[in-house]
Amino acid sequence: FMLTFQPRWVFEELNDTTAFGRNMSKQIRKRLEAYDEVPIHPHLGWYGKKDNLEWKQYFLRDDENQVSQCPFMKMKNIFKKKRSD
Repeated sequence: FMLTFQPRWVFEELNDTTAFGRNMSKQIRKRLEAYDEVPIHPHLGWYGKKDNLEWKQYFLRDDENQVSQCPFMKMKNIFKKKRSD
């Protein structure tokens, strides 16, 4: 189990439009491959990309076939249900 947090400002200049950003991505993925027993998850994406839904990266499952839910929406639904009970 690994948990990591990065403030948004870290990624403002670190993206796929710069050579530095692309190199950092390669280095991070290389380290993930050496560390983890499963392939790099396809939802691991770039901050700010239109097709990158950040909530999908909050919890990356080892089993990619399991459907993920936005944790905030899941909690919202739980609280909504409790209020109606």
